[in-house]
This record gives sequence, C-alpha cells and structure tokens, in this order.
Amino acid sequence: MGKCGETLRYQMKIIIQKKLVLSDVHDHENVWTNKCLSTGTWIAILQQEDVLEEVFDGVYIPFDCEFLVGRLSSSGASFTEVFHLYPSSSLQIHPMNVWSPQDGFSSTYISLLRRRKNLLGTRIKVVTTSLNPDLDDAENQGTRIHQVEGYEEAIMTEIKRRINFTVVFYTPEDKRHGTKTENGSWTGMMGMVSDCRMDVGLGHFDFTPERMEAVDFLTPLRNLKMMVFVKEPRMADSTFSHVLSPFNSGVWRLFALLLASLILLLSTTSHVYNNIIPHGDPEPYDILHSYTFTLGVFCQQGYHASPRSRSCRVLCMTAYLTAVFLLGVYFATFVSFLMVRKLDLPFTDFEGMLQDGTFKIELPHESGLEYYFKHSRNPVLREVHRKLIAPYEQDSQETENLCMTTRTAYFTSDLMVRYMAPGLPCKMVGLPHTQYPITTSYIVCKNSPYKRVFNHYIQEMKETGILRRLDIISKPLTLTEILDDTPSSVTLETVTVFFMILLSGIIISTIILVIEIIFEKSKLYI
Repeated sequence: MGKCGETLRYQMKIIIQKKLVLSDVHDHENVWTNKCLSTGTWIAILQQEDVLEEVFDGVYIPFDCEFLVGRLSSSGASFTEVFHLYPSSSLQIHPMNVWSPQDGFSSTYISLLRRRKNLLGTRIKVVTTSLNPDLDDAENQGTRIHQVEGYEEAIMTEIKRRINFTVVFYTPEDKRHGTKTENGSWTGMMGMVSDCRMDVGLGHFDFTPERMEAVDFLTPLRNLKMMVFVKEPRMADSTFSHVLSPFNSGVWRLFALLLASLILLLSTTSHVYNNIIPHGDPEPYDILHSYTFTLGVFCQQGYHASPRSRSCRVLCMTAYLTAVFLLGVYFATFVSFLMVRKLDLPFTDFEGMLQDGTFKIELPHESGLEYYFKHSRNPVLREVHRKLIAPYEQDSQETENLCMTTRTAYFTSDLMVRYMAPGLPCKMVGLPHTQYPITTSYIVCKNSPYKRVFNHYIQEMKETGILRRLDIISKPLTLTEILDDTPSSVTLETVTVFFMILLSGIIISTIILVIEIIFEKSKLYI
C-alpha cells in the first residue's frame, strides 16, 4: 500500500481523556509530517458535550485535509469540518450539514476546493530571484524584497485576490535557482523551498528528476523553447549562386530543355510553312530568329515580326504563357531572398558544433540545464557536455559579456533572450536545429497543503486566458521591439552581385565592339 497507506490504521486514536492524538508522529509543529491526513476523508464521532478545541489541542489538521467531526443526538447527527490554515493558527470550525432520519442531509455537497477559497490573510512566503526575466528590478533589504513587479507577481496577485492571503517576497543570498551539492542539500531558491523555509518558489523551474525528489511542482505554466544562441554573425555575402537559387538544378535543366524545344519547334514549323504550304511572303523564323524570339519572350520582350501561320501563333502563345508562369514563380522566390536576412552561420546543430570544436557553451548559473546534457540518452549531447560544457564550467561569464567574444554560445530559452536583448550591445541569434522544449512551473515545499488550491486556480486562469493576458500586460512590446520587427530594406551588399552582372555585360560588349572595329578596319586594307 505504500508508506502512507501502511500507517493509516493507527494514524488517530480517541483516548479516555477525550483528546485526539496522532500516533507515530513526533513533530506536531511541522506542517509536512501529517501528509497522510491529506490522502482521504476523515471522520471523528464525538459526543455533543465535547469541546473541539480541547479534543484537537496539539493536533495539526492540514489546510488540504478533509476532516469531519460528527456529533450524534437523538434527532440525528450534525457534521462540522475542522482544519488549520497553518501549524500555529487556531482551529478553523465550519459547520457542514445536519442529518436526520426523516429529511436526510439538509444541504448539498460542496467540493473541498470551493470550501478552501479564503485563507483569511495567511502569510505565504515566496522566494524569487532578480535573475528571473519576468520580474522587474526589486529593492532588496537583506533577503526580503519590498517591491516586485512583473508576470510572476501578477499571477500571485490574482491568486491572492481569489483566496485572500498575504504574500511576502524573499530572495536567496546567491540570487540563484540552486543546485544540488555533494552532501545532498540544495542551494539558492531550491534550498529555501526544499527545507520549507519558503512556501513557494517563483521562477522557470523545469521538471528534472532531482528537483522532483526535493520539492513539488505546481501545474505547468509555460512551454519554453531552449536552444543555443550565438552572437549574430555578419550577413551572407551576395554571390552568383543567389541568382540561380530560386530554382534547383533540376528545374534549370528542364528550363533549358524547354527553351531548346521551343526554338526547334518554332523554326521547324516556320520551315514547313515556307516550303510546303502555298503562301505569299515567307515566314521569317529560322533558327537564329526563333532563338531571338524565344529569348525575348522569357525576357518579357516583343518581336518586330508576328508569325502569319496559325501553328506558329499557337507556339508563340504557348511560349508567352510558359514564360509568365515561370517568371512569376522565379521572381516571387527571388524577392523573398532579397528581403529575408540570411545569416552566415558557422553551423546549425550540435553535430556541427562538435565538428567545429572552437566554441564553448555557457549555461545559466545553477539552472539545472546541465542535467539535460550530462544524462541525455543521445550520445551527441553527452559528447557536447564532455567537450564543450564541462571543461569551461569554471570560466563562466556574465551574459552581457557574450558580445565581447565570437566563440561563446549560450544555451537558454527564447524568452530569456527576449528580455535580455535591450541590455545587450549585440544581437543574439538561435541555432535552428538545437531546439529543446521544456515545461516550467513554480515549486512548493514537499507535500504543501496549499498545492491543491494553487493548482486549481492556476489551471482556472489558464483555461480562461487570464495567464496569457497577464503575460501580455506585464511585458508589452516596446517601441524599439516594434520597429525592429519591421521588414528589412534591401542593402547595397545584397544587390552587389547584380551590379557585377551589369558591369560584366558592359565590359564584354565593349571588348566585342573593339574587336569588331579592328576586324572592319582590317578588311579595308585587304
């Protein structure tokens, strides 16, 4: 049955002195020692003259425990619910309903979470860190934070409005999420929540096995996209290959075959018309004229002589329609190339980083992300940890300094980069094939009596869109972000290759002109 189930048979006793005691529970003042009381519904039958405060003296009934006290009388029975808001609080006594043989129960059943919607101003200690991107700058006095603003505070404020509690914010001295030490203890926020000095830990805590053993997680709040970010490299140079890039090699071969076929068919049709069918003037579409005409069609140019035969006209119409469709597809892709910024990335995935071997990967301090690489089932990720992460753990630098070097990568979430961007002197770009999705949430002390009620209202806010709305309100796009999101203009570097094509044509035509002049002059002396 498990540890909790094995002790249910002797968890409570009513002794002669009419006082309820919990057997084998040594620390009645610890909020988490009575976790088995939260696993089911408990009923104690007392006499009418019994005083509840005296019966439950020294016994802690957790906030999430459903504990009913029944009192028997000659007319039936009455039921009262008892619980504590926190270990040192007074016993809360709430009448539930009355039962009689004639009328049955006098009221309908109300769920436990609806009965726990008022914490009566109970102080909830919440730990957070200034490294959390959702929290604006806070004024620190020791470990107590006296001003917190942002998405996280907005969520706690909304829950507080619904169930009436008081929030006191704290921050760990090291301002870190925390990691597990060699002796099994935790540092940072994890340490303060795991030993129950704090009730809730705000931050983007991803679900790792080590953390789940030490603390409990609330319902998932966010799905983040983790990936490797590097300093934005320079734009990709414009080359002759970009002119051909809208079509692959197969399409270009098909285009050349189509061009040759149209030239051959047009000249053949013109030849048949001129030599077999009686007519007045000959059709002026030999091989040379057919080539000039077909090339002009695909350059959207007309021709000085229109064909007279219907067969040649059909071929010309076919050439024009084919040119319209092909050019439409080509220029649509070509314009997108000119407008979309293409970066000259040295690699796009972890395999490329290993082959390059000149980069190191930085992880956020005490974030737990090292577990993803070190214990991964993917041998490539384990190799990344061995070669690119572990050797540089002692050389970790602040995120702002990443712009000072081109050989440092940073593994973090797209959300974190968005919030860091205004304070960075350079732009960070993510490597597209290093993405890793994670689910994050807040942490609470193990077996916290407030976990169920927090989960209920967070889930309710997710389903009604309140969380999404709070996210938008807490961090709206700034004017700079809006302006940066506008379409980029075509720069001189982007179109350099096309001016080179024009210049090459001018030079070649000049050379040919000089050759023609020399050739014509040489004929005068012959």
